[in-house]
Amino acid sequence: MTRFQRALGIAVALAATHCGEPPRRPPTTAPGPGEPVTAFVGVTVLPLETTATLPDQTVVVRGDRIERVAPRAEVAVPAGARVIDGRGRYLLPGLIDAHVHLARTQDLAILLALGVTTVRNMWGAPIHLAWRDRIARGELPGPRIVTAGPIVDGFPPAHLGSLIVHDAAEADQAIALHRRLGYDFVKIYNRLSPEVFDRLAADAARDGLAIAGHVPWEVPLDHAVNAGMRSIEHLTGFLAALQAADSPVAGATDRVSRAKQIDHVDEARLAALVERVAAHHTFDVPTLGVMDSAGSAAEVRDLLARPEMRWLPPWERALAEPALDEPEELDRDRRRIALLGRIVAALDRAGAPIATGTDLENPLVIPGFSLHHELELLVQAGLSPLAALRAATRSGAELLGRSRELGAVAAGLGADLVLLDANPLDDIRHTRRVAGVMARGRYLARGELDAMLAQIADDFAGPQDPFRGVPGPAVDGEPVFRGAYEITWRDVPFGAERIAVGARGDALDVSLESFDLHLGELTRARWQSGAAQLGASLTLDLDGATGRAHLEVRRDADQLHAHGTALPGIEVADDRAISTRALLAPDHVLSAIALWRPQLQALAISQTIELREYDVELSSRLDGSVRTLRVRRLDDRGADRAYEIGLPRGRTLALTVDAEGWPVELVTRDHGETLRLRRR
Repeated sequence: MTRFQRALGIAVALAATHCGEPPRRPPTTAPGPGEPVTAFVGVTVLPLETTATLPDQTVVVRGDRIERVAPRAEVAVPAGARVIDGRGRYLLPGLIDAHVHLARTQDLAILLALGVTTVRNMWGAPIHLAWRDRIARGELPGPRIVTAGPIVDGFPPAHLGSLIVHDAAEADQAIALHRRLGYDFVKIYNRLSPEVFDRLAADAARDGLAIAGHVPWEVPLDHAVNAGMRSIEHLTGFLAALQAADSPVAGATDRVSRAKQIDHVDEARLAALVERVAAHHTFDVPTLGVMDSAGSAAEVRDLLARPEMRWLPPWERALAEPALDEPEELDRDRRRIALLGRIVAALDRAGAPIATGTDLENPLVIPGFSLHHELELLVQAGLSPLAALRAATRSGAELLGRSRELGAVAAGLGADLVLLDANPLDDIRHTRRVAGVMARGRYLARGELDAMLAQIADDFAGPQDPFRGVPGPAVDGEPVFRGAYEITWRDVPFGAERIAVGARGDALDVSLESFDLHLGELTRARWQSGAAQLGASLTLDLDGATGRAHLEVRRDADQLHAHGTALPGIEVADDRAISTRALLAPDHVLSAIALWRPQLQALAISQTIELREYDVELSSRLDGSVRTLRVRRLDDRGADRAYEIGLPRGRTLALTVDAEGWPVELVTRDHGETLRLRRR
């Protein structure tokens, strides 16, 4: 599987959060050294206990805490305070998006500009721990981050980079890894067995961690709730629990059967089911807005025309382009979405806690904007504006275990606030009318927010070069070649690669760098050719939103010796056989075709040869696969040489190289569209 197949096939993930409550900090009475003071004067505060409001209030913020909330006539604004005119405006707690996937720092800034001051990240990696800490120190603009670790799944995992757990011992190791690396909670996924699920739940509870996410396919919803699952994402497990007594797909976990669950639902079971969920105080994060990408082609095109698409990078817009409608599938999607809305309304009536989440990083989900859309969809499903706002504030804070710190406008709590120009209790769409945002006590007015958004839109519209200003890869020996490449799909930039080659006698030292804009992942490979020019050693490093990995591979005749750390953070080691005729190569790096240069140079026009390649992959675990390439040299194209390369499963590559044999362009088809690597 190529790195772009991974990008095009990436789907939803889920998250959980630490359920401990930090102690409430008392109101400060004197400024600390250098602590700024801000006062919102004459503002209407929304307590969100009921629809009642507190008009004409002064809210004093000192440092990163709310110091006082009281009627304006009773408060003397501290000397030197920054005064925010709140007349005719409404102050509510910062919004919480309890289901995101963070891949770019730009997304953090967009979220903040739309009033989202806290997020729950559903697929955690070391980069998110670093962002979390930098935001906390004020070095990076963005919302507070509460982050899961890697997805915890069974085999085969839905996503490369997941932490695969087969048995109780591996469940113990998974929880220990979360504790060791400092993640906030444990995220579970579809293919976990009931036995492993129970062990994870018990271990997590023992260590003070929550579990949340998808209800695994083999785990009944009631079982998951009884085991203490903190939150259920996307209402997973509900359709399986609502199957009629005579349903032919009840209990089946294959894809076709799961798709047909909507055809065999008995809604008479719903009332009792939601009562049981509510009794356990299990949170539900419906993520209704992400279903928009399941609409008809015409509906998706309408969505792509929305103004906020300026803040969706071009590669994400390309992924969201609609395919041809499939009437049967579209009908099932519509009925499923309608049922999910009725489930949300039933949960609300039963008093089950609901939190807002958007599933950011899925198609058509724009940071911040989509949370406001989610609020509107909750109201359309039957929640009151008050209930929807509570889902994005108080309930979200409780889900995160932060209700003594966030989720309300009250003295002693953290100063995460949103100032609106209209009352959202009158019309939930008014949450979009953001006049200013305060995060950790720092206030950004509308003009500052607009400038931040405009800069990001300009960045997305301009040239995409993730290596701009970054020194090129280093190599040993005499420099032989350096090349920089752009990768496009549907003629839209999706990434960039660089290659540097040095020679020492007959041996080559090759450095490759590849950045995937969609996955937010950097791959570095260092390849030593050896005398046979087929690879004597390979060092592979991956770092980004899906994890961090390092691998060292050494070739000894027909044996490979490998050791390192896979993306989830687990140690891996392996010794295996390799054909002495196979090229040792890194997977996911398109410009690695340059490693075949000696063999390609020897081909005459119209000559065909077969080459064997051993692709090393490091994701959930150490893996490798052998593929056979059938290469035919075509007629030259001017000064360039041309080749047709046949791959397994009927795929072909069109390759051109320069007079020295270094790649100029590589073209193939991926998901029915043109994927191109082109030298700049």
